[in-house]
Amino acid sequence: MLLSSLATPLPRLPFGTLGAQFAIGAVFLIHIALVGFILAATGMAPFLELAGRRRGGDPSCLRYARGLSKAILYLYSLGATWAVLAVFLLAGLYGRLIGTLLNELLLPLTIAFASFFVGIPLMVLYAYGWDRFSPRLHLAVGFAFAAVQYVFLFTIVELDSYVLTPGTSVSAVGAAFSPSYPWLLLHYAGANLSWAPLLLAGIAVRGTALTLAGVLIPFTAVVWHRALLLEGARAIPFCAVKFDCGCGLGEEFICHKLLENAGLILLAFWLLAGRGRILALRYSLSEGNETSTTRIPS
Repeated sequence: MLLSSLATPLPRLPFGTLGAQFAIGAVFLIHIALVGFILAATGMAPFLELAGRRRGGDPSCLRYARGLSKAILYLYSLGATWAVLAVFLLAGLYGRLIGTLLNELLLPLTIAFASFFVGIPLMVLYAYGWDRFSPRLHLAVGFAFAAVQYVFLFTIVELDSYVLTPGTSVSAVGAAFSPSYPWLLLHYAGANLSWAPLLLAGIAVRGTALTLAGVLIPFTAVVWHRALLLEGARAIPFCAVKFDCGCGLGEEFICHKLLENAGLILLAFWLLAGRGRILALRYSLSEGNETSTTRIPS
């Protein structure tokens, strides 16, 4: 569908389309894993710091927030390196197609990449300002950095959503109102927010499970509805329907995808019921500190 909206066809690749998909897919999966953690950690760190600095706050919240700020600093350049490698692969293997798409979506992409010039200084100030800034100023820097990072997410998802559901013409406005944009944005944001707690070894288990369930249920409903439309349009059995739902693994058969999502939803509700305590190193952010009344110094 996207190709039909562009004047430039796919080039012939010297080692085949399948090889290109594996190369680009592998690089992007690494990049997405790193960026997903960074975005989630960026959003979590200032809220954890706020929870730790309030009266009667949990000392571990400040420790987690400080650790996340350092992790962001260390992983940011690594994630950016994989992003550059992915762009080089796309430009080299699909030069005309990607060039046309990037030119048409120049405005949102300019906003996305210009955010680095604001976000990187804020990231450095937040990571190294723990003992140099006042608590209020440091929190303000943290929330400003998180806001800039999510501006990047909102704009870059325009490109992703337009690739999935292009309209009759390629434009920045068309990308912003692409049918898949709000659902893909919800999916990305929710998946990111569940990824960082997972890597923090089971912290805030029920909050993570609630986020996962809140994302998976509407996303599964949308995927199921899309499969029904394709089943009728193609006159094929339901389980023979195969399409790219935007999860990063390419085209998948709908029955496999629905079973996978159903299993994840059941697992999320199992954790919400309080069954995940035995699997967590620290089940709750405030566990063992509910009665603490000591304010943590900055």
